[in-house]
Amino acid sequence: MKQTPYHHGDTLPAVRSRGRRLLSHLRESPVGPEENRLLGLKFIASSPLPLKTHTSITMTNHGDDCYFFYYSTCTKGDSCPFRHCEAAMGNETVCNLWQEGRCFRTICKFRHMEITKNRKEIPCYWENQPAGCQKPHCAFLHEKGRYIDGVFVPPDK
Repeated sequence: MKQTPYHHGDTLPAVRSRGRRLLSHLRESPVGPEENRLLGLKFIASSPLPLKTHTSITMTNHGDDCYFFYYSTCTKGDSCPFRHCEAAMGNETVCNLWQEGRCFRTICKFRHMEITKNRKEIPCYWENQPAGCQKPHCAFLHEKGRYIDGVFVPPDK
């Protein structure tokens, strides 16, 4: 029986095998990436599931913010269907008009996502990593000053 090629010519068993190795690695990591810990994601053994995009994280496609753009890195760039607004970077205030379904501004400095945690109270995972946090508008708590592209960013107060 001939296997149907998937992305980059892989067969379904090869894709599933890579997925199982990734899940195994994630289960063994003491602390995963900050966004996984904050979302409370848990990895459990189950039958193989279809691949999902990051749109399955509870975002809808109606002008909502891209979680990954604001809190880590969105790899989809211009092809991402969610909002990437530089003006809202570092802001944790939710847009009242968006909550009512009436914000249609191209640039809105307020967030278009329900925010349930005050991220300024949560220490930044990357601050204690060798390279440190390199996001100029990181929403998480920074107890130490840092340099980003030669510019000093003071610690949060």
